Amino acid sequence: MIYGTYLNLEGIDLKPFRKLRNHLEHFDERLDSWIDKYDGHAFFDNNIITCAKGFPNKVFLRALDGYTYKFHGESFELNPLIQTLNSLEHTLNSISYDS
Repeated sequence: MIYGTYLNLEGIDLKPFRKLRNHLEHFDERLDSWIDKYDGHAFFDNNIITCAKGFPNKVFLRALDGYTYKFHGESFELNPLIQTLNSLEHTLNSISYDS
């Protein structure tokens, strides 16, 4: 890796971002899949909700519930992602460009 001499990314795991990024980047494919499975139930799309309880996962197309982003029936906790971004920012800010 070209950045290996400048960056020490040990302990910073960006893999948790990949699944969410792929979902968002390929939303059209996810929407096609969701429509194929749609059975007429109520659903949330682009909603900000608070403590939604009792709803099956399939009703969440896209929704933000506190610090949880719900997409296509999956939940993504945002706090760990924010902590990872903060660690990455700290690492990037500590780079010395004088070499």
